Amino acid sequence: MRIKHILICCIACLMMLTMVACNNHGLLSDDFVAGDTVTPEELLEISRELFTSPQEPAPETEKETESKVPETLAPDATVYWLKNGSVYHATKDCHHISRSDPENIQEGTVQKALDEGKERLCSSCAP
Repeated sequence: MRIKHILICCIACLMMLTMVACNNHGLLSDDFVAGDTVTPEELLEISRELFTSPQEPAPETEKETESKVPETLAPDATVYWLKNGSVYHATKDCHHISRSDPENIQEGTVQKALDEGKERLCSSCAP
């Protein structure tokens, strides 16, 4: 009987954590409709954001303060990102976003992606 109560508590805690995570990533907003799915790529990005400890930022060098745009892409190059993602992609064909709902894929320049809070170029897209 005691194990049953512990199991129920564990399940309740997991459900609460899931709801908090979904809320933090906009999945419980007014835009969310019951039955919507989260792609494995989106789930992986959410998991990374939730379960990685924040790292102290490295001291910025003079070059970094001039521009946070990677040398491989011009600031006006067209890139793609997911609304709730933390990185941007060089092409829509990147396997991290290619199976995502097209309505969730944003398009713009590298600078716009950075302005939207996307931290860096996807490691799969980087040369």
